[in-house]
Amino acid sequence: MKPLLLRLTALVFLLLVATGIRAQVPESEVRQLWQLIDYVGVDYSGAVSNGAVISTAEYAEMEEFAERAFQQAKALPNSAGKAELLAAAQALRSAVTRKADPKEVS
Repeated sequence: MKPLLLRLTALVFLLLVATGIRAQVPESEVRQLWQLIDYVGVDYSGAVSNGAVISTAEYAEMEEFAERAFQQAKALPNSAGKAELLAAAQALRSAVTRKADPKEVS
């Protein structure tokens, strides 16, 4: 399985750009969704190691940002690929919750 963030990034690109949804969604919302996904991918390893929280504050941010990314994906207009994007966003949220290995998340 591809790492979650790589999969999510590809799905966001396909959903928002290739299907034309980006024209229906303000650019700031698209940018924020990408930033949330990227932030989790970059900073997650500073929050979790070997299945344990190593920074409570950083881990709380990872939970919040993974949840916000899921909610923003959920709010996108219906189109081809949205179900797959939601499934990937849910997988990211679940990985953060279960304190998955940072390599899996990134």
